[in-house]
Amino acid sequence: MSSEEYSNRVLKQSNWNEVADIIYDDWQNLEENTNQKRIDLHKKWKGLRDYHTREKNKDSSVKSGSGATKKRKTPYLDMLHFLNVSRASNQTYGNISAEKSSDSSAILDENDSTDSVVNVSRPKKMTVFQEALINSMEKREKIQI
Repeated sequence: MSSEEYSNRVLKQSNWNEVADIIYDDWQNLEENTNQKRIDLHKKWKGLRDYHTREKNKDSSVKSGSGATKKRKTPYLDMLHFLNVSRASNQTYGNISAEKSSDSSAILDENDSTDSVVNVSRPKKMTVFQEALINSMEKREKIQI
């Protein structure tokens, strides 16, 4: 990440205070343990984010031809689907160049079936936390402009 906001500690702390204000009803009235509660909230967020990453990596680490495994349906994984954008892997560069063959791509195009099924789903409702986070980011953008 090359954003200046990423390394701004004061901005990070104020953002976590905003999140804590949304999560904890009496955040403004708390004087004791505010730092500890913010740290606990940050740890919970990191745990959820790591859980999402682990579960998504389980799907991608299954070898081809292996038997299907039973998967439990967890509501938290569905709620954290917005993290898929931040998990997108960056393009990597190596010292070996890959050569593309135009013949193989033409053969693949001929073999593609036109009867592909497209799943259309409605967008999921945002949680209170997601709405507050987006509102906070929009306010910050308006202030900067």
